[in-house]
Formats: sequence, structure tokens, C-alpha cells
Amino acid sequence: MAQKQTQEKTSENLAKFKVFGNIPDNTIYLPQTAFGVRNDCRIGQWKIGDDDFRGKEIEISIIKVNQFFGNLGKTTNAFWLQIWFIAAPECTVIPQNTVCLTYLKTRSISQFSEKITQLIRQSGEPALGIFKGSFNKHSRENGEYFSVVWTWRERTTEAVFLTKGQYLSS
Repeated sequence: MAQKQTQEKTSENLAKFKVFGNIPDNTIYLPQTAFGVRNDCRIGQWKIGDDDFRGKEIEISIIKVNQFFGNLGKTTNAFWLQIWFIAAPECTVIPQNTVCLTYLKTRSISQFSEKITQLIRQSGEPALGIFKGSFNKHSRENGEYFSVVWTWRERTTEAVFLTKGQYLSS
């Protein structure tokens, strides 16, 4: 009997022990490095790491966009677009309420920029809606490849606004 009580107390204490902290409900988790979501344009799927494939589309709320020039992976001396986002409430293939990051290059940047330009002209701030990233197949002399194509829709859930006009999804 005493051993069972000791085991229960040990289990209870371990349940409270948190090495990496905990994430309070109704918050956005910002890991030390953003959760990497790769768009694999060789096969036309979103993935985590090298071989954890998550499907052909994701829905996201974009929270930041950066541009830069340089080397990334096997691509050298290229323009890159860095997109910081969180999963849209309906997206189940990437972690909810976690800051994620992906990179775009070449044709995917052009398609993204065209979509942003259309949205700004039509409705103002595109970040207030939901973006869906999916893949479009192309052929060239070296074989087939995919680029990321973006569609946009109005949000169906309420948005959460932070201080100083910053925006995050609910």
C-alpha cells in the first residue's frame, strides 16, 4: 500500500515537472527557432524536415514577411522571401498556435507578390484573411517541378488583435 502511494506521489510530481515550460491556453507559441515548414517544389508537398510530408496545401495567417538575397540550401545567389505564419484555425497538418516559417523563391515569389498586389488593390490589408498555399506543376528541360500558388479568403473566425496594431489569428 505504501509503495502504491509513493508511486502516485512520484507520478503527481512528475506531471508538474516541466523542463521546457508549458504553453498557456489561448496563446501563440514562439519557439526559440520558428517551426520550419518546407515547401518541397520537387514533389509538390509541404513537409517538416526531410521526409515528414504534410500534404499539398496549408492554410495560414501570415504575421511577417522578409525579403533577402543570398544562399539557401542548394540555391545560391538568389532572392528569397521568408514568410512567418501560424496555422489557420481549420488547418490540421501543422501545429496550431505556433509560429512557423517557410521560404519562397523564384516563381513562387512572383505568384505571391501578384496575389498581394491584387488583394491590396481590392480590400486593403491581406493579413486580415487566410492564405492557402498549394502547388502548381510546371515542366522544363530538366523535368517537372512545382511552385507555390496562393489563394486568399476572408476569415470565418474572429481575429485577435494585440497592442500596437499587431495581428494574430484566433
